[in-house]
Amino acid sequence: MNKNILSLSIGAILFSMSHSTCAADDTVPFFNEFHENPTQVMNKIPVKRSNNGSELPAFFSNEEINENNFVKLKDKSRKDFINKNNKALNFDSFSLIDYNTDNPAHLVDLGFKLETNLIKLDSKATQESHLPRTAWSDTYWPLYSGASAWRYADNPSANNWQEYYDFSHTVKPAEQYIDDEKNNLSPAEKYDLLVGDKNMSLTSSAWDSGKSYFDSYGEVEGWMGLCHGWAAAAYMMDRPQKAITVKDAKGDDLMFYPSDIKALGTLLWASSPYQSNFMGQRCNIKNPEKDENGRIIEQSCFDNNPGSFHTAILNQIGISKRSLVMDATYDYQVWNQPILSYKLKYVNLVSNTTKDTLEDAIINIDAYKNDKFQSYRSDDATQIVGVKMELEYLSETSPTHNKTDNEHRDHTVTVDYFYDLEIDKQGTIIGGEWYSNAHPDFLWTPTKNAIAQSYPKVYGEWKEGQSIPEYWKKRAQSASNNNQPLTKVVYELVKRSSQ
Repeated sequence: MNKNILSLSIGAILFSMSHSTCAADDTVPFFNEFHENPTQVMNKIPVKRSNNGSELPAFFSNEEINENNFVKLKDKSRKDFINKNNKALNFDSFSLIDYNTDNPAHLVDLGFKLETNLIKLDSKATQESHLPRTAWSDTYWPLYSGASAWRYADNPSANNWQEYYDFSHTVKPAEQYIDDEKNNLSPAEKYDLLVGDKNMSLTSSAWDSGKSYFDSYGEVEGWMGLCHGWAAAAYMMDRPQKAITVKDAKGDDLMFYPSDIKALGTLLWASSPYQSNFMGQRCNIKNPEKDENGRIIEQSCFDNNPGSFHTAILNQIGISKRSLVMDATYDYQVWNQPILSYKLKYVNLVSNTTKDTLEDAIINIDAYKNDKFQSYRSDDATQIVGVKMELEYLSETSPTHNKTDNEHRDHTVTVDYFYDLEIDKQGTIIGGEWYSNAHPDFLWTPTKNAIAQSYPKVYGEWKEGQSIPEYWKKRAQSASNNNQPLTKVVYELVKRSSQ
């Protein structure tokens, strides 16, 4: 019995109609190569392509990826993030988040009303789906440069956390920036001026977020940052479209560029609690055992099942038309990427070719004589189909002092994933197998109407042309000590910038 089958009981009968954007009898070289040399193909790293179609290098080398030295630190980051959202929302007695769930019903907006019948899902979601481009790119505000305290427009030739810190505190402290030069301060420093915090509490908290790693290890890893905040903010908040000038606590003009506002939105969603849904498992084993075909045997290292992955992507992107976040740990320095689109090709695993219809690609599981994963199949699986999914997601860009921002300044990445789907006699997706060990292992999303809420809350209105209310100023420092900008301030900046 396959231990990875989906824990879904929703059944349906196969329909007789489907559609496809694929060409008939289109041979898929990947599946040919896999069946000839599965071990070699299972260990390959999927190729990523930039906006213009050019191949992107992996941030980690193949050796570093195979060593998995960064896995435990990333797993700790995930657990901290999940625990923050769970406990801070006062759900201590009710487990809002199942950290190791592999059920897409616990992730997608449709919940247990999601579609799990493959033919119906193919009809409702279609084999190609693109979300409206409302999400936005941003940097992941790396910890080694100070996160939101990074003076990205007045950047020294620093190489590590200590050098960035020394520049901002010793070489050129904030008080040396006067008049228009204040525009070159970091987003966190501008925020502290905005709320009149003489202790520069948000700036201090930003530096502290990297200091503990630097003090413990002598360095801050390049992939560490606020990517989990950016990934959520990118599609949960409107795009900051233009630079705005506001009154700081002293009544002086202070300019916030779109990149500054993105930084504060990213920090808000990185450090403040909100309701979230998760799907996937995590592996803390450095060198998990593999079988003769290169497939990882250790169950906790199998991550999410491709049946769960396929069901989640098509229900969320294809039907609900809302993004979710993919963890691409294996090949990227930051592990949270908002998904924008998918494109499918269904593959007949006997001929290794795509077909005009999904029904033509599906085969009886007994016909798959060259099945390298036969011993892992579910006893309930009667049919099987191969899948090539082309997935497009938002990637990072560098912050700038551009006074406008739009989708043409965004950066996207496209990558192909290969897997199969196991189908029972009712047509329900009940499992599957990855054809590469390097695949998305973790999916999550804020719930549909979630708002990252700083503490303490503030109420009332911040009128244009005025400094923020005195009532807000008194509470801003308390929130900043927890590395949180006030939700009301951030949303008002976004509102003014996006009008």
